[in-house]
Amino acid sequence: MNQQCTYILFNSKLKSMRNHLDIKILQQLLKNSKKSDRELAKVIGVSQATFTRRRRQLEKKIIQEYTITPNLYELGFEILAFTFMRVREPAPEMLAKARQSVAKRPYVIFASGGEGLGMEGVMISVHTDYTSFSNFISEIRLSWGCSMGDIQSFLVSLKGEVQTKPFSLRPLADILPCVVVPKKL
Repeated sequence: MNQQCTYILFNSKLKSMRNHLDIKILQQLLKNSKKSDRELAKVIGVSQATFTRRRRQLEKKIIQEYTITPNLYELGFEILAFTFMRVREPAPEMLAKARQSVAKRPYVIFASGGEGLGMEGVMISVHTDYTSFSNFISEIRLSWGCSMGDIQSFLVSLKGEVQTKPFSLRPLADILPCVVVPKKL
């Protein structure tokens, strides 16, 4: 996707990127981080030393990790669950207990506070089948006890034929330079 974009690196976390070279490096790493620094440097037209130095700087603040994106269905997972929660009593000790409970569950691949749909938190988890998901929800309800106000889930089948677009971060490479930050008035 070669779209023309005007972008402003102003009052943003992206301001730590010294110039467009950092964006080009991130784009190439998003497309294929498996390639060597030498190969990626050649694609964007810089030396390997420059590429490696800038990549290491990006790894300090922007790049969280290098990983793969597996086909979850082929690994035996049939359900991807988006679970939204509302808490009755958001006391600090209860929130700490809830965070610990979620953090130790390997099926949870993302969890955060937030807002929307009348809820205050979200978890994304993977499950081998509906029974696994149901047990997971029961464990969450038990561990949170009476502090849990409401919990609702949206279940996604991981069978390939129902997916419109499989999960991938690769498309970010095409939109990264189009991140627009509002101008100062």
